This record gives sequence, C-alpha cells and structure tokens, in this order.
Amino acid sequence: MIQESFRRFFSNWKYLGEVKSLRSTYHIFELEEYFAVVRPDSRFKDSYNIAFLNKNIVNKMYELYCNERNLTTKKILNDRNMDVIFPRVDLKTRRLLILQSLLIIVSQGKAKMRKRGRTLSFSFLS
Repeated sequence: MIQESFRRFFSNWKYLGEVKSLRSTYHIFELEEYFAVVRPDSRFKDSYNIAFLNKNIVNKMYELYCNERNLTTKKILNDRNMDVIFPRVDLKTRRLLILQSLLIIVSQGKAKMRKRGRTLSFSFLS
C-alpha cells in the first residue's frame, strides 16, 4: 500500500486506483490535464518512481485502439502508429511510457487487462 505521506503529497490529485502489472503495482492519480503514475522502487526502501503524462497523449492512445480486443503489449509496442505519440528515441523509456499509458486507460475503466503468463493483453472498450 502506498504510504500516507505520499498520499499527502498528492492530496490535491484524484486517486484513480491501483493497477497490478506483471511485476509491480502502479498507483494512478489525475489532476487537470495530467496523470501521475507512481510505483514503488524496489532498489531503495520507501522510494518511488513517478511518471507524469499529459491527458492528450493518453487520449490519443485510447482513440487509436478503441474497440480493439486482445492486443498484446508487444503488438502495441511495435505498432508504427505509436511512433506519432511516442517517438522511437529512447526505447526503454518509450516502453515504460506506453505501459504506463495503458495502465492509466485501465484505471479509467476504458480497457480491461489480462495476464497470460509473462504477457499482458488489453481489450479496449468503446
């Protein structure tokens, strides 16, 4: 569970909930035009990784895949249409931002996520 002091840090943000991925639990917050995706950093005690994403980016991603079913993370990562939203500059960071955007969409209830072994599969709702 996320620490109380950290909740105070995001006290003005709307807490959308937590989403469990393959290895981590992500906490999603929303404020005006931004989302914050927070996950505990396993390397250091009581520390977190935080990514801030603009709502426009997440909305573009949702619009791109609206009504798609059973899309794997790998298929989404390799989709050329994603290059417009997330350019292929730093691939590791790109992968993380795409995953975090997907988790935001799941936390909003606009998609469902299933775990199949070591693979995540997403079904987008309309």
